[in-house]
Formats: sequence, C-alpha cells, structure tokens
Amino acid sequence: MSTDGKHAKKNARGSVTSGARVIVAGRYLVSYDQLAQIAEGEKSPLCRSDIIGVDKQDDRAAARLFLSAVIEYVSRTQPHELGLAIYLFIIGEIVDAQQSRTLKHETRIKMLWHGRFFLDTWRNYIIQHPYYSVNTHFITRELYDILSIFINAMLLLILVHRDFYPDVPLLPWLHSTEVCEHFFGCARKIQKDFTFVDRILMIPKLTTVMAGELRVGVQFIRRYRRDY
Repeated sequence: MSTDGKHAKKNARGSVTSGARVIVAGRYLVSYDQLAQIAEGEKSPLCRSDIIGVDKQDDRAAARLFLSAVIEYVSRTQPHELGLAIYLFIIGEIVDAQQSRTLKHETRIKMLWHGRFFLDTWRNYIIQHPYYSVNTHFITRELYDILSIFINAMLLLILVHRDFYPDVPLLPWLHSTEVCEHFFGCARKIQKDFTFVDRILMIPKLTTVMAGELRVGVQFIRRYRRDY
C-alpha cells in the first residue's frame, strides 16, 4: 500500500502556494506568484480558481496543475522560470508512475528513480549551500517524506509482485490510500468537522453519498466510451 498520489499533488501545490517558503531550485525560484500569473494568463490551461482562493481539498484542481499542458504553457510563457517547469514535471512524473494505466513497469521504475535522484540531489544542494536552509528554501518536510515513502513503496510493490505474485497482474493505481482520502472527503461533505461518534452515525448517509458518486463515475465512463 502506497500513499495516495492525488494527496501528494495537493501537498506539492501547498508547498508553493502557502507563502511560508521561498523554494529555490538551482538559480531558479518556485513561487506562488508564478502560479498566479499562469492562472490569470491568456489562454491558460488552468482556471483562476485552481490557484487563487483554491479549495485545498480539491483533487481535480491539484491534478490540473501538473498536466503536460501546464508545463508546456510555463515553458512557453515563462522561459526564464525553468525551476517551476522542472518542479511540476518531476512531481507529476512521480505520481504518474502510480496513476497511469498504460505505462510499462520498467518505465514506472525509471520515473520513480528519476524522482528519487532529483529530490535527494536537490535536498543535498540546499543543505550544502551556505545561504540556504531546508526549512525555508526547500519543499516541506511533510512533502519530502510523502514523496520518499511513495517512491519506496511503489518500487517495493513492483519487486514483491515480481517475486511472490508473478501470475497476478499488478495494477499500482489500486494500491494506494486513495479510497481512504475519498471516504473522508465524502464525510466532510456531510459534516465539516466530525468526531468518531459522528462518523459512525453518518455511515448510512455516507454510504448513499459514495454510492451516488460511484454511479455518476460509471455513467460518465460508459458515456465516454460510447461517444469516443
């Protein structure tokens, strides 16, 4: 079981947009101001609400930030800000190693190791620099731990399946805590702040809400397949 990739993307967005850090990537900066310019830019692939006044629990807004279209837009409109493009690419690639339905496992492994080497090299650069601090100029400790655990868990998952379950198809996107995240997301729709007792009492409503969302998702997939 690995960390939810969508949760990692939300944390990665939060590290930039919180305003508590000045993230330094070599001679480049990664900042909220850059994301705000993208969100308000002409023909931007992002909506303004994806960055400015965004719901921190919005999975779709976080996912859109790491789309290839956004990276291409950054490279085209902010060619002098390669740090942001690299940041979006690396984080997106790490998560895609789990979420993609079409990649070969060899490709997933390469993507995960790329992310591992980049994060470790980046962190060592910040530590060794005389004027930078990991507490100010690097991603949050929580995000670094999430990504590290995510990468290690995915690599171990592939090894375990190879050694012990060679005849069982490996579907890495199902081996995550995404269901738990979705469960609590639905619970917050019913009651913003709840205790354990509240959670038990809301189970009938929660079951209905989750069943309804699943039904909508299945209908969308069927309609998409029929149309395309």
